[in-house]
Amino acid sequence: MTGPNALPQGTLVRLLFRRCQCDPSWLRQPALTRDAIRNAVRASGLLDMADTSCAFENGGYTTAVILAESHLVVHTWPESGRLVMIDISVCDYSQPNRERALDLGGRLAELFQPREILREILPLCPRAPESVEVDCLSAGK
Repeated sequence: MTGPNALPQGTLVRLLFRRCQCDPSWLRQPALTRDAIRNAVRASGLLDMADTSCAFENGGYTTAVILAESHLVVHTWPESGRLVMIDISVCDYSQPNRERALDLGGRLAELFQPREILREILPLCPRAPESVEVDCLSAGK
């Protein structure tokens, strides 16, 4: 980021893992994957600051990890085709982190062992300055 009015730069990686072959309990019990997820974060070169999880009655869960670089969110749906959806968001404030985010995605694929992976890589969508009016619906026209 340069200059006082520059918008932050970064990367958003969205992953959808289908038909995960990992132990089924890894899709239902966030306590089992907590350390493995945080170890994957550290091994990718990112810094985990805190995490929290919420398990749902249907057996899935959401785990959110606050990163020094932004955040990671993991959602599981064991009852719907053994799906895992992952959002990795990283800022490039002090260094480029795109490759670290992609590496983390690969490490999480090793953890959940999907048969199919859908991946979307986008530039981080920063907030527009308050003086700019944004019409989000016009993007698809």
